[in-house]
Amino acid sequence: MLERLRWYGARLSTMSVPEIGHRVVELGRKSRFRAEKRGWKAISGDFSGSFADLSDLRARLRQVPLSCGTGFDPALALGRRWPATHFEGTRPRESLWFFDPISERSWPGAEQAAFDIDVRSTSAVPDEQRRYGDVKFVWEPARLQALHWLAVRAAHGEAGAFEDGMAWVRSWMAANPPWRGVHWTSGIEIALRIVSVTLLIASDAAAAARPEYRSELLRFLTAHASWLVRFPSLYSSANNHRVAEGLGLFLAGLVLPGSQQARTYAREGRHILETEAELQILPDGVGAEQSPTYQGFTMEMLALAQLVARALSRPLAGVDERLRRGAAFLAALQDDAGHVPAIGDDDEGRVVTCSGVPEPLYVASIVHAMAGLLGEASSSCVAPGYLREALFGGPDAVARASRRSFKDFAAGGYVVVRDEAAGHRYHLIFDRGPLGYLSLAAHGHADALALWLNVDGRPLFIDAGTWLYHSGRETRHELRRSQAHNTLSIQGRSQSEPSSAFSWKNIAKSEVLFTSPQAWAVEGAHDGYLSAFGVRHARRIARNEDGFVIQDRLMGARTPLAATWNFLLAEHVEAEVVDGVVALSLEGRRLASIRVPTSLTARVEQGTHAPQFGVLRETQRIVLAGDIGEEGCMIAVSFAATENS
Repeated sequence: MLERLRWYGARLSTMSVPEIGHRVVELGRKSRFRAEKRGWKAISGDFSGSFADLSDLRARLRQVPLSCGTGFDPALALGRRWPATHFEGTRPRESLWFFDPISERSWPGAEQAAFDIDVRSTSAVPDEQRRYGDVKFVWEPARLQALHWLAVRAAHGEAGAFEDGMAWVRSWMAANPPWRGVHWTSGIEIALRIVSVTLLIASDAAAAARPEYRSELLRFLTAHASWLVRFPSLYSSANNHRVAEGLGLFLAGLVLPGSQQARTYAREGRHILETEAELQILPDGVGAEQSPTYQGFTMEMLALAQLVARALSRPLAGVDERLRRGAAFLAALQDDAGHVPAIGDDDEGRVVTCSGVPEPLYVASIVHAMAGLLGEASSSCVAPGYLREALFGGPDAVARASRRSFKDFAAGGYVVVRDEAAGHRYHLIFDRGPLGYLSLAAHGHADALALWLNVDGRPLFIDAGTWLYHSGRETRHELRRSQAHNTLSIQGRSQSEPSSAFSWKNIAKSEVLFTSPQAWAVEGAHDGYLSAFGVRHARRIARNEDGFVIQDRLMGARTPLAATWNFLLAEHVEAEVVDGVVALSLEGRRLASIRVPTSLTARVEQGTHAPQFGVLRETQRIVLAGDIGEEGCMIAVSFAATENS
């Protein structure tokens, strides 16, 4: 209870007066939903009509090669396997929907009203309080994304595939009557189930129209859409969740028979999608949430809606251009192998996927899929070959990464440099942008003026990643603080300090000070330490002959302040401090060095990063320490000479 009260206190501090009023009204709606116990009988409407024509979407499903389903495994999600006892072959038992793989307990189902369930007081590991694990784990199978591959097989005419899909839908409906249990608490989960069922309906229109299936599918979509209308993510919550709600309403409104209510759903969904595309993908293509994977997720939702809208000859206005710019930015973040740094949060959410198939190159897949949707050449350097790329018609050819380029994404705050020095190719990303989106900045990390570095196609300076959400507790906070990122911290403080899993006590504001593409030099500053110390941290990064230099200073400092500089290393990189120089080696070969000013000390210590959701691993990090003031100090990163340099 105490944790829940702390969360409410942190959330309340981010809300405007209008939002507080909205939340009060919402509480009344939730109270009425708590009292409803009639189950699916409470969902009324005309369930005798026909579904909308989704033949174009079916044709898209048929163009997906069956090879994309290699590895399909509905028992595997978020890197964890659900026990076989929750399945009959590949069909689910009702126990699947509530099984928590962390505590091995069952979350509440029909016996408890959805809005009475505490989804935040969870634990990363089994504990004495018998708390559940992160709610993400129980939600994942209930997105019904096993239907995506079954829909592909049904569209190819495989006997029994549609029936297998309906077995999943019926099992979920039997265990989850409207407004009861853990699966009616989140709009984004509800919206993604609409996506899954829409794909199944599109895969075989004749089968979906059978009387024994049609009324169930119509009731399913009606219940889900009506929830989204009543509990929208507005104000500080209007991030990627709002886009998901728009997608869910848009699809439900188009698929349901042409009633006035269905037209209202479609119209509202269209309005949300067109509005949020302009807000959540900035004019330079950077995602407003300051997370490449959440940007990819948002773009995938917009792209699926556009795919369907085009088939009906009513494309979404303004969406194509934002997707085009977003793809260009995400392509700039890619290294030669298609990986991007784990900037901000990443919970591995997908819109169109093949259950059980890992997608380590998700962002590259999004970039390639956007090229297919837009009918343009791909700006991705790899085509991972996932289901979504085939659905969107990703082209055969991929792009070649430029050896030298300087790209300034001013609205989003990123500078991306590709260059060469001492016979090495390097790819550097510098962040002088905002913490995140809206007053909550839910998925941003305190990484202002941080940098990420890749050398010769291998990561060197990395991001700490996400790990878990509510159940991560203090470790979740640690991975979001400045000390976990490749930037400077003053006296052990973070530039922005977390107050809960998705909110902040204070938010540092960044600004651009200097940009010189010709000389390859950039500078930014932030005010995260202004309140506590009366200073603003400024950082300049500039090219030199054998690498680059980092110049930090504290603007307004009257006396020097104790500070630390952190550089988190990729797992394969080894570091050693010798005579004021930090030597960095890869597989026994010297790669680079950090020349430490005489005013600072250097040490190598154990660090932590999360390579995927729910996984923590050890690595090394370099920590420099000393005093810094207005005059600042300079740290040089030099690449080791090669035989060809």
